[in-house]
Amino acid sequence: MLLRPSNLLLMDEPTNHLDLFSKEVLLDALKGFDGTVVFVSHDRYFVNGLATRIVEVGEGRLTSYYGDYEYYLSKKEAEDPQGQGSRVKGQEKTLAPISPSPLPAAPQKEDRLKDREEQKRLKREEQAREKQQQAIEQQIAATEQQIADLETEMNSPGFFDDPERGLQAGEQHTALNIRLEQLYQEWEGLSG
Repeated sequence: MLLRPSNLLLMDEPTNHLDLFSKEVLLDALKGFDGTVVFVSHDRYFVNGLATRIVEVGEGRLTSYYGDYEYYLSKKEAEDPQGQGSRVKGQEKTLAPISPSPLPAAPQKEDRLKDREEQKRLKREEQAREKQQQAIEQQIAATEQQIADLETEMNSPGFFDDPERGLQAGEQHTALNIRLEQLYQEWEGLSG
């Protein structure tokens, strides 16, 4: 890589010590990156948002899954429906020493086509989720603006001279804050 520059990023736990906003910024930046990103991460949301292929390393082999983390989990579950795969009597399996052996054969054409279709479906779902998130963000901004406008009005001299007007404004302020909290919860639910 040093002798022949390539469009490749290698990252080890890139989201460690980042807050939620910074993780989102990093994820968006990497989604826009033209090249290949190879990364190791325990952050499921980050893996699901960025990965298009999961490579499992274990028992002296590499196993490749074309899809995101959810796809990987579904494949693993299908391979081992009893859930016995990586646990033996409650203990993690010890990896056997890695011996030089050929990598598993490349997936057959049908499998690659299925994986590609699954990847397209997952990408469409991700785009729909992002669009929904953006709509919620716009609603949050509008609600916050309504609250700010109402608070400015309530802070004006003589506003509370009319008790009925003050009561209505208080109820509206409470309703807007409840709505804002609901919007934040919806946004967090979509975020991960």
